[in-house]
Amino acid sequence: MPGNEKLVTYVDRLSSYWGGPSVADALGVPHYSIDTKYNVIILAFVLEYGAADAADIFIRPLSYMEKNNNPFGNTTEAIQKNWTELYH
Repeated sequence: MPGNEKLVTYVDRLSSYWGGPSVADALGVPHYSIDTKYNVIILAFVLEYGAADAADIFIRPLSYMEKNNNPFGNTTEAIQKNWTELYH
């Protein structure tokens, strides 16, 4: 059915690893990155020893952005919730 297509991409390495809006842009967060037709974005990778690359940023966002003056929140849980809501 038209409109139900899954257009998938994945993010491995980022163009920026510091700062809330810069990291969000590199992860493809809607309203912070260029508009794309992708509606499924996979954050790579989770390895045997844990998360790496883009997945690590979602799991430990405060290691990559300031806690204060951050438009997504000042806790890991708030940032993850806000990013997830922007994706949906």
